[in-house]
Amino acid sequence: MTHNEQLLEAAIWLENAAELIETWGTYVSPYFQEKYGLSDDVQRIQSRAELLRSQVGLMRTASAAHIDLSPETLKANREALNLTQPGLAKSLNLSADMVSSMERGRRGIKQTTAMAVMYLLEIHED
Repeated sequence: MTHNEQLLEAAIWLENAAELIETWGTYVSPYFQEKYGLSDDVQRIQSRAELLRSQVGLMRTASAAHIDLSPETLKANREALNLTQPGLAKSLNLSADMVSSMERGRRGIKQTTAMAVMYLLEIHED
C-alpha cells in the first residue's frame, strides 16, 4: 500500500469516527445532558468531531499533493505559531535538536512532519 493510499484509508476511518461522534451527540437530548451534567462532554465530543474533520481535509490534501516544506518555511511557520524550537518539537513529538537541524537544513523534513506543521497552522488560524 502506498503512502497516499494509507493517508486516504486513515482519512476514511477518521471521517467515519467523526460521523459516529456527531451522531452520538445528537441522540443525547438536552434534558438528559442537563440532568446528568453532560453538556460539556457533548460539546467536547462535537469539537473533537470538527477536529477530526479538519484532519481528514488535511490528509486528503496531503495525499493529493506533495507538501514541500523548506527549512526557511519551517522556521517561518514556527515563528507564525509563536513557538520556540522546543515548543514546536513538543507539539510534533520530536526533539528540539531535530527541529533545529531541520531548520538549518541539516536534516530532511518528512512529509508527516510537514503535514503536522500545516495542521498546527490550520488550527492556529481558527
